Amino acid sequence: MAKKFHDGDPAFQTDTKWWELVQEQDRQLLVAGGSTMAPSSTPGATDALDGFGPPAEAVPSPNAPTSAEPVLPPPVEIPIAHLSNEYRSDSTNQRWDVQAFEVEEAHPALDSGRPWRLTKQSTGIDKFWVDTRNAVFSSATLTPLDALLAELAWSAMDFQRSAPGTASFASVLCELRLRYANVHALDPVALGSDARQVLGTVAGTLAQNIGLDDARALFNDLPTRDQEFILHRMASRAAGNPQSLIGQGRFLEFAPPRVVCDFVATHPELFLDGKCWDDAYESLDYGFPAATDEARGLVVRHYESLMADAVWLAEQDVADLSEANRSRLLRAQLALDLLAPTVLEANQS
Repeated sequence: MAKKFHDGDPAFQTDTKWWELVQEQDRQLLVAGGSTMAPSSTPGATDALDGFGPPAEAVPSPNAPTSAEPVLPPPVEIPIAHLSNEYRSDSTNQRWDVQAFEVEEAHPALDSGRPWRLTKQSTGIDKFWVDTRNAVFSSATLTPLDALLAELAWSAMDFQRSAPGTASFASVLCELRLRYANVHALDPVALGSDARQVLGTVAGTLAQNIGLDDARALFNDLPTRDQEFILHRMASRAAGNPQSLIGQGRFLEFAPPRVVCDFVATHPELFLDGKCWDDAYESLDYGFPAATDEARGLVVRHYESLMADAVWLAEQDVADLSEANRSRLLRAQLALDLLAPTVLEANQS
């Protein structure tokens, strides 16, 4: 989006697209399971509070004439902001202005039980309906974006089928994926940068969860070599008063990835239970000390394993990552997603 803004794309010169994405994420947070379609949603139902939203329908008079057939409310269509965009295929000179919507299985557009459908409207808009709960999307290798891009590639080939020397379906799909599916690309440079950013964000939450005396004691408990490394990095970055940064608990922001990982494993109580991640740790209590200790140990080992993958990404050279096994990179990429602090915004507010 930033690139499109700087390139002067008219659709990204205002905050409209950003706001649509914000609203989409809010809807996902409000619904269990992460789906933007509420499991118990009924077509035409509203979640508006009393006094807000559209006015309630007036109750008909007992003497008023009734219609022979009830008027059915329109089917529920939830906009999918991150899929609604302009798509182009240079090889076939095709353009689609897509408006994407999440719908239920019974939506009229998804006849014959199809999981998605793309249809050109009379206005020129291409409407994309998708049932994100369909079993096909439980696969790790197929997302609604994949479905949309495949549909666009098929549309391009259908339009060009009578023209000689047209591009192949494979080449069009490859072109579309390279342009619009980079978010899923296993780019070694981007993965290394993302890993360092995630670890830095995790380290940054420490300052919110400890006091002055505790921060100094935690820094003094670090091995001497790690203390020296942190102080040298503070100096190289002209970070100002090092003792003040240590007292604020910000010393971990200057630590190498390995030290951040070890620190979290040693002090999980400073990062769990809503401090960085919302998983329970100290609040776990099974009534028996041995069972409680075992459950807490499982939580720590889980996050220690995730952080080990992030450290591996952060410390590898780009050339080494380029030669790494694809499955290894996929695992590390998923680890970064799982390590993203879940309560950072709440803590900052």
